[in-house]
Amino acid sequence: MINLFFSLAFAFVNFTSQEDVYVEFTNQTTFDELITIRAQLVEKGVSLEYQMIEFDSTKKLKALSIDAKCDDGFSGTAHSTELLNGGKITFSRNSKTGEGGFTVERPGK
Repeated sequence: MINLFFSLAFAFVNFTSQEDVYVEFTNQTTFDELITIRAQLVEKGVSLEYQMIEFDSTKKLKALSIDAKCDDGFSGTAHSTELLNGGKITFSRNSKTGEGGFTVERPGK
């Protein structure tokens, strides 16, 4: 199994095989990382469109709304306004099995 992964400063993207993708978006994810993540996922057959990006005055990601379309036919949307409070959005996908999608974690849940 190929185990390729890279960790941006505060975002995590993991490609555990040719088919697997895992991305976490937290309040520490920067604008530059959002652009890099989008470019990396295109290479894996995933098109991300950021519908809304909001940072606070200290440049921490506050809110994010994402649409994803995959070459395998999956499409989905995720939205969180609770990233500053410890929330996160994750996106995972295995194009071979069709498993995965978005998860939105809210603080204290």
